[in-house]
Amino acid sequence: QERQRIETEKQQQEQERLRIETERQQQQEQERLRIETEKQHQEQERQRIEIESERQQEQEQERLRIESEKQQQQERLRIETEQQQEQERLRIETERQQQQERQRIETEKQQ
Repeated sequence: QERQRIETEKQQQEQERLRIETERQQQQEQERLRIETEKQHQEQERQRIEIESERQQEQEQERLRIESEKQQQQERLRIETEQQQEQERLRIETERQQQQERQRIETEKQQ
């Protein structure tokens, strides 16, 4: 009877030891999974930030490209306007000279 009791006690102790070991392993595995999941989330966030940063850089480059085009267009218009003004000035000057010439001829005729 005493042997039976001791054997039963041993079995119970072994069961308890196994239960504790199993629980410890489960906790370790849960912690490992928690850490793994956290790492995945961090990596996803890192990729999201990287993609967002690239998108912003592309937008900024596009904005600068458009700005540069506008400036070039303004410069072309400024040059074109200057050319037109110069042509107009020459036209007026030519007209004035022709008018003076006509007056000179008219004056000669009258003399």
